[in-house]
Amino acid sequence: MGILSVFKGGGLRSPNSIRHKGKRLTELLEAHQRFVRGDEAGARADLAGADLSRADLQGAKLALVNLQGANLEGANLREARLSSADLRQGKPAQGRFAQTDLTEANLRGADLTEAKAGGAETVPRGPAVGHPTTG
Repeated sequence: MGILSVFKGGGLRSPNSIRHKGKRLTELLEAHQRFVRGDEAGARADLAGADLSRADLQGAKLALVNLQGANLEGANLREARLSSADLRQGKPAQGRFAQTDLTEANLRGADLTEAKAGGAETVPRGPAVGHPTTG
C-alpha cells in the first residue's frame, strides 16, 4: 500500500494482513470461492465476530459468507458481492457499500449508522438499526 492510498483510503487494511481464528483472511476467502463453485476442497467462510474494521474488501466476493457480529466499521465494501450473506448483529457502521450487492443479505440488527450505500442493490431480509423502517 503506497503513501497516497493511505490518505485516499483512510488507512485501509489489506485482506492479506488480517487474521481470523489463526488464518489469513485471503486464505479463508480463497477456500470460500472454492466452496461457492462446489469444489469439495472449499469451505464456507465463517467470519462471525471477525474484526474487519477498515478492511479493504472492494470488489470482494462474499456471497453466503457468515459475517454475523463482525466488525466492519470503516471497511471498504464498494462493489462487493454480499448476496445472501449473514450480517446479523454486525457493525458495518461508517462502512462503504457503494454499488454493493446486498440482495437477500440478512441485516437484522446490523448497525448501518453513517454507512455509505449509494447505488447498493438491496432486498434485505430484516430491518437493521438505523434503517428508516425501524425509526
